[in-house]
Amino acid sequence: MGKPALRIVLDRLTALLEAGVPDVSFFLDRPDDDPLQQSEMPGCVIRVPAVDLSPAPDGAHQTWHVATVQIDAHSGREVGETIDEINQDTLARIVAAIQTDRQLGGRVYEINETGVSGSDMDGADIGIAILTLEITFATPRGDWFTLAGQGALFTD
Repeated sequence: MGKPALRIVLDRLTALLEAGVPDVSFFLDRPDDDPLQQSEMPGCVIRVPAVDLSPAPDGAHQTWHVATVQIDAHSGREVGETIDEINQDTLARIVAAIQTDRQLGGRVYEINETGVSGSDMDGADIGIAILTLEITFATPRGDWFTLAGQGALFTD
C-alpha cells in the first residue's frame, strides 16, 4: 500500500509552501521534544491535531475528511503571546502560496484559513504564531489510501 490520503495531502501542501515561501523551512510532524534550532528559523512545523469525518453529502460511497491543520510559525524571537512582524510576514506569504492552488492539484475540495493566534508555549528566543487551516478532502469509503479528488483518484 502507498501513503495514507492525509499524508498525500500534507506532502502536497508542504511542497506548495516550500515553493511559494522558499526562505522558510517547513517540517511535518516535528515532535515537541525536538524544537527548531536557531539555524532553522524562520521555520514552520505543520501539525494535524484533528480530522472530522462524515459520509459524503451526495450519497456517494465516500468519506469526507475535514483536517484541522496547524502551521506553527517560529520567528526566532521571544515575544510572548503576540504575533511578531516576522511571523506576520511568514503567515501572509503562506496564505498567498495557498491561494495559488487551493485544491492542491485537484486532490482536495477546499482549504480555508480559520484563525491565527500567538502561542503561550514560547521557549527562549522562539516566538510562535499558529495559523489554523481546515482542509476538506474525500476518500472512497473504507479506503484511506486513495484520495477521491475532483474528477480523479490520487494515490500520490
